[in-house]
Amino acid sequence: MATQVDRYGPLLLLPPDMTRAVEALCATLDNGVTVISERLPGRRSVALSLTVGNGSRDQAPDENGFAHLLEHMLFKGSTERDGDALNAAMESLGGTINAFTDRESTVFHGTVLAEDAADAFTLLTELLTKPRFDHADLRLEKRVVAQEAAMAAEDVEDWAQERALAEIWGTHPLAWPVLGNAQCIRSASRKRLQAYHQRILAESPLIITAVGEVEHGALCTWAEAAFRGPRGRARTAVPAPGFHGGQKRLRRAQAQQAHLIWMAPACSVA
Repeated sequence: MATQVDRYGPLLLLPPDMTRAVEALCATLDNGVTVISERLPGRRSVALSLTVGNGSRDQAPDENGFAHLLEHMLFKGSTERDGDALNAAMESLGGTINAFTDRESTVFHGTVLAEDAADAFTLLTELLTKPRFDHADLRLEKRVVAQEAAMAAEDVEDWAQERALAEIWGTHPLAWPVLGNAQCIRSASRKRLQAYHQRILAESPLIITAVGEVEHGALCTWAEAAFRGPRGRARTAVPAPGFHGGQKRLRRAQAQQAHLIWMAPACSVA
């Protein structure tokens, strides 16, 4: 067993047989959920993720920011336990439970000991499928999201990146900031956010992934029990954005550095 030392201290390098996957399996269940697992021998932990194929590009103009706001609300308690009980359940696992929203997906993920994988999966699915949508929590999270947007606007690099995307994609939803539009977020009601949540549960693809000391059959059983109804109902397709090239110079007085961004069309990931 070798050890590599860098400026952060010792970094343990595991032998190849402890990092190589024994089996990488993929299955599509009757409920439409895709399950992918990769078993790593010698590991005592499991990394889990629930990837929902819904991001900021899938919002209507009057929902700009709902995807990110919904992610915040899903951590404020479920219909089975309030926010404090939910936080206590996450802390009792001794691992990490978190989420993030991007332009094309929302991901709920956690890393726990192998013996706690079933409990972590239950917690992640509870977050996703059974939010409580408390009025007071919604008012609070609107302010939190507004603060995040203000912080991003103060960061010149973030500001330049968002402006560049708006230049090349115009009014297409892919050009919208993931954090959303302040006016849309302020107008978000409990009823509208619930309707948005129900729509993405019914229409959005779901991929469940687990890596580590995990059994594929058990993971499929958990997914079948957690998501009983059919998924992937047809939704309105969002057309691909057109690329608008050219040069644009933007000046921001308080910037201490020059930021240059170059963007060009590329081949498809497929």
